[in-house]
Amino acid sequence: MGKLEPNIDVSLFKIDAEQMVSGKRVGDIKPVPLEQLEKEFNSFERIDLDDVTHKEVLRTLFSDYLIDSTNEADRQLFLSMSRFDRRHSTFVTGCFDNESTEEFRLISHKPQMKDGVKWKTRAGTSPNSTPLVRIFTDDGTIYFIEGHRDALTAILLGLDFVMIPYAGYKAADPSYLQNEVAGREVVFLVEEKAVLAVEEVFLEVKKNS
Repeated sequence: MGKLEPNIDVSLFKIDAEQMVSGKRVGDIKPVPLEQLEKEFNSFERIDLDDVTHKEVLRTLFSDYLIDSTNEADRQLFLSMSRFDRRHSTFVTGCFDNESTEEFRLISHKPQMKDGVKWKTRAGTSPNSTPLVRIFTDDGTIYFIEGHRDALTAILLGLDFVMIPYAGYKAADPSYLQNEVAGREVVFLVEEKAVLAVEEVFLEVKKNS
């Protein structure tokens, strides 16, 4: 008898770390409309730097110095991309796409440490396929960083940056990013020690720039 091979699309059954924690398969989750995502994100509390609870949550991620010393434009951008979930007492970062326009388009949101997940992606969204670019100078160094928290830190520090969503990210069409960094000095920031806070890495980079 010949060898029988089942006609199964294995890609439908691949799961990532978050799905392993939640026990949900890809096929169980329907995409969330962008309008609904925006309503959800804006239903969370806007960060109020005078709110004691908000301030305590921020301190687990960013130092007072970092928030207090940033310029007003960077502070306002940071606040527009951040929320507080009072129900779960957690910080929420928005995930944005700005590849096609100058405006940031909300494509997901991630609360910190929800259901045992360090940054839990909103089910039905796929932000880990989208980099975020913030380059506002004509000749400054552009830093490649990893993750949405690092992006918020880079915003507070006023850096030009490209945020890749995770370490194994590969752009389907790299020409967009290549055009963004053409002719510029590029630095890839890597945390050499797991215990070294990302903010310390950024501060050291800014001090030496």
